[in-house]
Amino acid sequence: MLTFSDHLAVIKRGLHPSVFSSHTLEETKKLCSLFPFHFSNDFGFETRLGNPDPVCDFFLQIRRGEKGDGFQGGNNEKLGDNRQLQSIPDWKRLVAMLTEWEKPGTLLHDNVSQFWLEFDYQGTTFNPIPNVFFQVTEDAGLPKERQISKLLQVLDSIYRLLFDIPFPENLASTMTKTMVTLPSGSLVYQVGFMIPRKTEALQLVLTRMRSEAMMAFLEAIDWPGEFPLVKAMIERYVNQHDYAVFNLYIGERVLPFLGIELYFSNLAQPNWEPRWQKVFRLLEEDGLILPEKKEGLLAYCGKTNRSFIVPLHYFNGINHIKLVYKNGCSLECKAYFGTMIR
Repeated sequence: MLTFSDHLAVIKRGLHPSVFSSHTLEETKKLCSLFPFHFSNDFGFETRLGNPDPVCDFFLQIRRGEKGDGFQGGNNEKLGDNRQLQSIPDWKRLVAMLTEWEKPGTLLHDNVSQFWLEFDYQGTTFNPIPNVFFQVTEDAGLPKERQISKLLQVLDSIYRLLFDIPFPENLASTMTKTMVTLPSGSLVYQVGFMIPRKTEALQLVLTRMRSEAMMAFLEAIDWPGEFPLVKAMIERYVNQHDYAVFNLYIGERVLPFLGIELYFSNLAQPNWEPRWQKVFRLLEEDGLILPEKKEGLLAYCGKTNRSFIVPLHYFNGINHIKLVYKNGCSLECKAYFGTMIR
C-alpha cells in the first residue's frame, strides 16, 4: 500500500548529503510512512544554513478540499489505521481538532483556511508530535476589533481541543495589545503552537508589514530585543527581496525573538532569479551560510514526473529563507525548501 514516504522516493535524488544524511533520510521515511499517500500536496524541509549537521525538520501543509483533508474520527483515509499515532494522546487531540475543522458550521471550519504540521528533528529522530500552525480566513473588511475578537475565539477553540483548557488570559491580553498596535493593512497570517517544545508562547507570523514600519511597531509593543542589530538586518536583507514576513513569540509579554522571512514573488528560483546570487553572497559574507548548504539547496531545485494511479508532477524548490534573532544567541539563517505535487 502506498504511503506518504513514496513521495520521498521520487524526490530523494535532489536531497544533497549536506542537508540529508542517509540516517536523516531513513528517519524521514519512517515518519512519512505513518501517513497515507494523499496526506498533503505540499511538503518540505527546514535546514540551518550555518550548521554543518545534515539534518532537517519536516513540515506538511493541509488545505481544505484536497484529497487527504478528511479526519473523521481519526481513523480514515487521511490517517489510515495507524496504531502508533493513535496511541499518542497529543496526536488524538490533534485529530480531534482537525475533525472539528472539517465540520461545516463550526467555528474552525468557518474561520481557519489551512494548517501546517511541523515535525522537529530532535537528537537522532523526529518527534512524532508536530508544532501546529494555522491561518485564519482573511477578512480585511472587518474592523480591527472584530478581527481580534474572531482570532481570540479561534484560539480558544483550538486551545481547548489541543490542551483541554481555555486560552490563557495572559496570552489573550498580550495578543490583543499586539494586534491593536499592528499598522493599518498588516495582518496575522499564521499562529503557531510549539507543542513538543513545552512552551506556552505562541508564534505570530505577520504579513503585509512594510519594513520601514517594523521598527516603530516593535518599539510600540515593548519588544525587548536589540534594535540596532535588527535595523541593520532589515536594511541589509529585506530590500534584496520582493517582500518580508515577520515572526514574533508572545507569552505573558512579547519575547526577545524575531524571525524575518524573505521571499521572491512567484517562488522565483535561483536558475532564473539573479538576485538569489547576491543574497547568497551576503549570507556568505556574514557567516550565515556554509558553501555545502548552498550547494544542497541548489541541488534540490527542479521538476520530476512520476506516475502512480495518475501522472504526478513534483515541483522542487526553495520557498524562502529566514533570519532568526534570539536574545543572547548568534544570528541564524534557515532555509525552507520543499515540493508541490500537482
